[in-house]
Amino acid sequence: MFNKKCKKYIGGLLVYAVLQLTFFPYLAMAGNITTVSDVMTREKTSTASNHTIQFIVPLGSSGGEEISLTFPAGFTMNSIDYLDVDVAVSAAGSCATFSDLTLAGIAAGATWGVALSGQVLTLTSASGTISA
Repeated sequence: MFNKKCKKYIGGLLVYAVLQLTFFPYLAMAGNITTVSDVMTREKTSTASNHTIQFIVPLGSSGGEEISLTFPAGFTMNSIDYLDVDVAVSAAGSCATFSDLTLAGIAAGATWGVALSGQVLTLTSASGTISA
């Protein structure tokens, strides 16, 4: 039916569409997203995979905001917590250097909270910001 290259292309389009729909409410506040990608370590059904999701928000984000990532049905999300997530941001504008955000189960101060509800992974900021 579909060859491997076609499946990868369709998967990439699906992730792009989900990310665009997820971030649509934030576009008016943060400007247009200039780059969106999701690179998976495995694309086989029922096989664990790491995701490297990257996007640029040119105007950054303020404290008290959320970033929600909605994964399509079919992704098994039941065992993800903050220990499974790494978030790195770049203040350089060129994405040449990154620094990790501090994550926990609940947002507090500059520490971002990570929560999972169904297919939605939400990063919540207390006072933490992401530079433009």
